[in-house]
Amino acid sequence: MLKRRFSRLALWLSLTLVTQSLVLDTPSPADGFNALVTNGTATVSWTSQSGDPERMSIEIQNIVTLDSFEFARNVAVSDGTASGVLDGVPGSPHYYLQAVMTGNSNIFQVLANSSTFTVNGLVPSTTDSALVPHTSTTSTTSSTSSFATSSATPSSVEASGVNSNTSGSGSPIGTIVGGTLGGVAGVILLSNL
Repeated sequence: MLKRRFSRLALWLSLTLVTQSLVLDTPSPADGFNALVTNGTATVSWTSQSGDPERMSIEIQNIVTLDSFEFARNVAVSDGTASGVLDGVPGSPHYYLQAVMTGNSNIFQVLANSSTFTVNGLVPSTTDSALVPHTSTTSTTSSTSSFATSSATPSSVEASGVNSNTSGSGSPIGTIVGGTLGGVAGVILLSNL
């Protein structure tokens, strides 16, 4: 009996995870900086599939403090990209983006989670003597911007993983699913005692 219940639960969870077809990337600096910074702007992109909802909202989640910040509200999934401000988001290496369904306020459905990323607690400034320029060479328009830093150079900031866009590594999904499965298995075992 227990084996059959657990098998059904495992099948349901695997089918639920497979049906999430939206893939959410980590954000990248949108204002010419080479790192995500508190109160700076960022752009996020995603890949959608048929069957995804028409609209969604994107939130910034901290996996350690459980703080949540709004990034973009009610964006069209078909756009494939959105920009927002990291308004009041304190510096931390423990953030991920979460795309949630927009529409019925009584239902909270997570569509996708990004990999983890870092937000530097540095605030853009033009009065600091240590400015780090960043020139975008992949863009169709060239732009140079600066942000204040105390001891980083462009290569050390990028090499340290501050703006890493690794896909899949560091994703909180495994932790969430593992914790959920462990909790459900514990409840099932305790209910059969």
